[in-house]
Amino acid sequence: DWKLIRIFHGGDRGAHRYLLINLRDDISESTNLAMQNPALVEELDELISNFLKDTLAVVPLPNPGFDPAKYQPELEGKAVSKAKAKEKAGVDSKRAAKDDSDPALKGWKARSCTTELTKGVLHVSKLTDTSFLGFSANKHGGPSTLKIRIRAKPGTSHVDWLPGGVQDKAQSVSFEIKGEDWQEISVPIAAKGPLGIVRVYLPKQANPVAIDWIEIISAEDKRTTRTDF
Repeated sequence: DWKLIRIFHGGDRGAHRYLLINLRDDISESTNLAMQNPALVEELDELISNFLKDTLAVVPLPNPGFDPAKYQPELEGKAVSKAKAKEKAGVDSKRAAKDDSDPALKGWKARSCTTELTKGVLHVSKLTDTSFLGFSANKHGGPSTLKIRIRAKPGTSHVDWLPGGVQDKAQSVSFEIKGEDWQEISVPIAAKGPLGIVRVYLPKQANPVAIDWIEIISAEDKRTTRTDF
C-alpha cells in the first residue's frame, strides 16, 4: 500500500527528503505522510539503499549551483506539459550538439592534449601535467583492472576514477612506464562501488604517446570494455 520517494539532498543541510504516500487511501498521491511514519520511512529507505548498492547505481550529488529561491517543491511529481517537454527536448538537443567527443576515440575523450588516429594507433600529443583520456565507466563497479598497451618514455602517471561523476572527489592509483617500447600495463582499481568516470593521465613529454588499446575489466562480474583504436 505504501510508496516512498527519496529526494536526494533535498532536505536541510543536504540531507535527503522523503515523500511517503499511502496508495490505498490516496490514489492521487496528494498527501505526504513521511513525518507521521518515520519508522516506515526508515524501513523503505533501506530497501532503496540496498537496491542502489546491488545495481551499482550512480546516485545524485548535491548541486553547488542550486538556488532554493527558484525551486518549486509543489511541482514535484507533477506531469510536465507537452510544451515544456518540447522545450526541454530542444535544450537537450543543443547540449548534444555541443558534445565535443571524437567518434574516432570510441567513447574516450581527450583533455588538455590533441589526438590523431593512424593505422589503428592513437597518438596523443601536446601533453601537459593535466592531460588525460576520460571514459564513462558507469557499467563497471567494484574491484577492477584497467589495462593499456602503450608506447611512451619512462615515467610515472596515474589513473583516477570518480564514482559520482565529474563533481565527485577523484580516487587515484599510480602506474609506471618502464621503457620506450610497446608495453602492456595493468592498473588495479580498488573501487567499492561504481567506477563512474575513469581518467587515464598521460606523462608529460615532447614526443607523442602511442596507445594501441585500453581495456577495463570488473572482477566480480567479469564485465569487460575494450577499446581497440
